Amino acid sequence: MNKKDIILIVGVVLIVIITILVTGSVNDKNKVELPLTLSDTETGVISLDYDTYSKKVKNKDKFIVVVEKTGCTYCESYAPVVKDVANKYSIPIYDINIAELSSEEYVAFGNSNSYLRRNKWGTPTTLLLSGDYVVNSISGYVEEEVLSDFIESNIKLSQ
Repeated sequence: MNKKDIILIVGVVLIVIITILVTGSVNDKNKVELPLTLSDTETGVISLDYDTYSKKVKNKDKFIVVVEKTGCTYCESYAPVVKDVANKYSIPIYDINIAELSSEEYVAFGNSNSYLRRNKWGTPTTLLLSGDYVVNSISGYVEEEVLSDFIESNIKLSQ
């Protein structure tokens, strides 16, 4: 190895380290203390249109939203699981159907938080949001026990 190669390697390592440190410090600003207290007192599954979703994000509400799509068989199977868990814990769980969004709303929705911007995601996707920060997520269909564990681990429940 010549001197140029060593300098190049050291430079790349330094850039990686700086990137990790900067990214870590930015993420620390978004940390929220768990369990989270949800912003709304309404219970059950509540459908959202894009405007209402956008307002909840801008208001920095703390809420759970399930992203679904008409014709998605996993979404259809997941819907009763979500309903049962929302009723079991007497909490609101919102759903947004991306098939009902206009193309402009779909793009805005996809850019509404870092999870949707950075990850490959499909339907159903369950997001625990604090404004535009994704506190936790579930990708895909899960059984009631898994969704219940997600709720119990992340949400402050009434006694």
